[in-house]
Amino acid sequence: MNKTTAIRLIIVLLTALLALALGLSLSYGVQGVKEAPLTEGITGTDGNEVAAVSILDLTECTALTTANYTPDEFLLPAQEISGTPVSLETKTDAAQRGTYVFVLLNLDPYSETFTQDAASLDEFRLSDNSWHFTLHLPAIWSACNIYVNGGLVARVGAISDYVFTDYSDYVGETQTHVSRTQSLFLDISFYCRREAIYPDRLQAAQIVTIHYETDTSFAGLEDAPVIGTDTAVRKAVSRDSSLLSAFAAVAAVSICLCIFFCIIKHTAEFIPEALIALGIFGIMIFNFALTGQAILPALCRSLSLTAFSFVITASLLPLNLKVRDFPVWIPFAVLGLVSCIMSIATPYVSFAAAAWLRAFRLAATVLEAAAVLALAILCATTREFRLRKLLTPTVAAVAALGGVFFTDPVLVVESAVFWLLAAVLLTDFLVNLGTFIEIERRNEYLTHNLETEAARQTNDLRTVLEERNTILRFVSHDLKKPVISMEHFLNTLREREQDGEQIKAIDIVRRKNSELKEAFSELAKYAKTNYVAEQSAVFDVRDAVSAVYESLSPDCEANGIRLIRTDEVSIHVFAKRACLINVLNNLVMNAIEHADCSEIVLGAVRRKGRCLLTVEDNGKGIRAKDDPFTAYVTEGLNGENLGLGLYICRSLVSSMSGTLDYDYREGRLIFTISLPIS
Repeated sequence: MNKTTAIRLIIVLLTALLALALGLSLSYGVQGVKEAPLTEGITGTDGNEVAAVSILDLTECTALTTANYTPDEFLLPAQEISGTPVSLETKTDAAQRGTYVFVLLNLDPYSETFTQDAASLDEFRLSDNSWHFTLHLPAIWSACNIYVNGGLVARVGAISDYVFTDYSDYVGETQTHVSRTQSLFLDISFYCRREAIYPDRLQAAQIVTIHYETDTSFAGLEDAPVIGTDTAVRKAVSRDSSLLSAFAAVAAVSICLCIFFCIIKHTAEFIPEALIALGIFGIMIFNFALTGQAILPALCRSLSLTAFSFVITASLLPLNLKVRDFPVWIPFAVLGLVSCIMSIATPYVSFAAAAWLRAFRLAATVLEAAAVLALAILCATTREFRLRKLLTPTVAAVAALGGVFFTDPVLVVESAVFWLLAAVLLTDFLVNLGTFIEIERRNEYLTHNLETEAARQTNDLRTVLEERNTILRFVSHDLKKPVISMEHFLNTLREREQDGEQIKAIDIVRRKNSELKEAFSELAKYAKTNYVAEQSAVFDVRDAVSAVYESLSPDCEANGIRLIRTDEVSIHVFAKRACLINVLNNLVMNAIEHADCSEIVLGAVRRKGRCLLTVEDNGKGIRAKDDPFTAYVTEGLNGENLGLGLYICRSLVSSMSGTLDYDYREGRLIFTISLPIS
């Protein structure tokens, strides 16, 4: 292992340890909401001891972590004070319906320290000379009726076959179950005057009775209730909701940034981080929905669990380690997707099946998290994986393990898992920022090099073009002189020769010499004006057609040919005007000289976003076996033409991002120039 690999490995391990240290410190080292101690020796109406809390032990914000629970029946409020004390922190499985009873004891009027105890509760005393406490009840699955002493104070959703007059003075009944959850605040008041307090502790107590029913596998209280001063309790609950909504917004912004980066950089590098942020967004937003009034509470909870499984599954994507070309992460990703499906299905199956699904989901989460950590360590030893991409999966794996093994606190702000997910989101953002900066630097480097290379190649091309023009001028001018001289001597020789066979041979040489002279003339014309270098501009093709028509009409008339125009519509193209005129001139002159035609038609039409210019004649057509646009391909039957004209024409049209083709049908030869419309 070299030094660089060792450093990469240490950074990944250190990231995991720091995340674990953060989770442990929050879970065990941070003092959360104080738990109300139980008062011993309080006997319920069934003769058994019940869990009770004295208001003397309450602070401005205290958690009630123990309740008296009776499954499968509804107790009479304030008359049946019983049940098995259960811890609300361990989230013991509850029955489909049942009763929770909270016993809040007033001060003992016979206590020798009553005066001092009453003075310690002054912060709870209001103008009506009573002690007032605000009790916050979290979501209760998934319909409930709540009583304080014997009076109905709140109802959420509807319990099936429930008759209110059986339990209080409230008149009414509900026949079918309606699922609802709602965060509730109840005012609990106690007499302050010593003489007004009942000597019997249960008679002087405030008894909060909760009847609940669920039609899903989620049952009972979502979290432990919180009691204290109205300001402190509402502030704590509001702070939880604000944190969830704020981090949901941060996750949404992170997702949008990832998508934006993918679009503007034309890359998929940000997709894994976007999916991780999407999972965290789901956790935050669905938990936030449960802090208020939820119409579909079971769906919100199942989607929250699904999002948690999705986060660890998405964390596998950057760890594309292969063994014999097989991606190792795929089996674990499949396991994660199965876990997501089971999370969605959990509330809609039986209690026994839900317990099995929860066990499977927890086991799958542990296995996936361990796989992510192992793959991150292995990838750190491989240079092909960027170190930055390994950090977010590492922190996400620790957060997933925290969700399995850390105990959920009463408030979100004290949750180790919540802050670990926040750490994942922060790491995700920093990784995306680093990746974006790296891509920007790489693009800047490539752009700079590309500009330098383009400038160098432009200079080289300019040099080549200058050399080409020099050679063309030499070929077309200097080599044409011997050809002209040969023509003079051949004409003299032809006049003096008497032998018929010799005259025939001299005529052949004269014709070939004439062809060379014509070819040199074509080259001279091409070298004189560099149409390829002409700048493109927007102009009306009718101007070019008019220039050709006016220039070549006399030639056509002299040869007994009608020159016709059909370009009645104005069409603007982005091309080279002089270059286009030259091409049209060449095509018309070819028809005049070689087509043996009586009619030439110049036309222009608009078709499918292109301008089609045509030069059409009714002559003999092209009989060459090869492509007539290839240089030095002959046109005539005896090979009397070098064919440079059409080759040059096609090159010129190509320099305007156009095409030049021909077709011979129904006795008419049609050359078609296709140019982009402006």
